[in-house]
Amino acid sequence: KGGAALAEQTLASESGVASVAATHTLAVPTFAMAAESKTYSEGPEVKIWVKGEPLVIAPKRGVNMAVLDEVGAVTSFASFDTHAADSEALVAAVGALPFGTTVIMASLDEIKGNMSYAAAQAIVGCGARLIHSLPYRAAYTLIGVKGGAALAESVAETGVSRAEASRGIDLSVYAGPTTTTTMTTTT
Repeated sequence: KGGAALAEQTLASESGVASVAATHTLAVPTFAMAAESKTYSEGPEVKIWVKGEPLVIAPKRGVNMAVLDEVGAVTSFASFDTHAADSEALVAAVGALPFGTTVIMASLDEIKGNMSYAAAQAIVGCGARLIHSLPYRAAYTLIGVKGGAALAESVAETGVSRAEASRGIDLSVYAGPTTTTTMTTTT
């Protein structure tokens, strides 16, 4: 959707079988980026950094998503209150992104209350693996690529300080020492 064909071929044959094969590797961003989400018990807060600089954002309850272009410029930022009724808006926003687009997502307060399966699957489509198993009011962060893998993903349960996802940024410089978080990072 929204891309170009990698391969296309029509062959006339007596068997009536046509086949096509293609490979494509999504580019992995080379710029530094990070996200932090504090759990509800710690006073919910979201912070996002790109190229070492904090984004000036106004996060709201739910999934907060920054969209980046291929050089790390923020092209949009939006909040989706999936605890209430913004699941379909999240699905539409992710659906409109071209494959290979880098996204940074971070939760504020509760995101799973009324999140639809389609909204969770839209996040999975950006590389998430942990979104379906979030505890109530958990902190969640994802740095992912639409149609690709998670570059970093993290969950912190209520009672744990924060979830951090980072690629190339040492968040201790910005946030001080952290407590234990569950973190999955892929490269």
